[in-house]
Amino acid sequence: QGGLWTSEDRGYHWSKMEALPEKYLTMVGQSEDGSVLFVGTAGVTTMDGIQRGHGMYVSYDDGKTFEKLVMPESKHITECRFPGLVPQRYDVTEDYIFVTFCNMGTNAYVFENGYSCDGGSVIDGHVVKYILEKENGVTRIKGFEDITPMMDKDGVKEEGQVCDSTAACDSTVAQKYDILDFGFAGISACIQKPGRLICSTISKEDGDCIYLSEDYGKTWEKILFDLSIG
Repeated sequence: QGGLWTSEDRGYHWSKMEALPEKYLTMVGQSEDGSVLFVGTAGVTTMDGIQRGHGMYVSYDDGKTFEKLVMPESKHITECRFPGLVPQRYDVTEDYIFVTFCNMGTNAYVFENGYSCDGGSVIDGHVVKYILEKENGVTRIKGFEDITPMMDKDGVKEEGQVCDSTAACDSTVAQKYDILDFGFAGISACIQKPGRLICSTISKEDGDCIYLSEDYGKTWEKILFDLSIG
């Protein structure tokens, strides 16, 4: 709740990083080379009415300045007490940053502090792959691809939308599919086998799932579902 802080002596002393507008944070991470600092927020400090503020920020100068990082569109869901996507978990490889997102569910009862999974109900889950590119020795995020597992009855994933502009933080990155009635939480990328990912759903009422991908999220296999698969 206190915003972003930094330490220069392994945690003995701390100072607040004032450049970030949000106080209510959900995660903080870096690229492998340390040149990209990204922060997930609950959108409380910058909320507009009952709609959350922006959820992802990035800094390329060690936190001296921050800019909004492009992310999936936060839809206005009238049934929610506090609509808007919130970053949940992340993992990082040399080429990608993987982030899961959720929206507070219609059955959530917790409003205070705004974190989307506090009330035990989430919807509109997303899994996103941010693309890292290095130019002249400097690493930057060059956009994202929505790699959310979208399984139909035949196990075929609907292709996610690719957004290649970090400046577009509006409806131009709207997804092609309807709002999911569950979210995504855990995400992990395999170090020994590049391309292998695993992610988990959260608050999926008919049974939570574990998904496995061998191609950086282009296709997914449901390897665990409730008590019936895996």
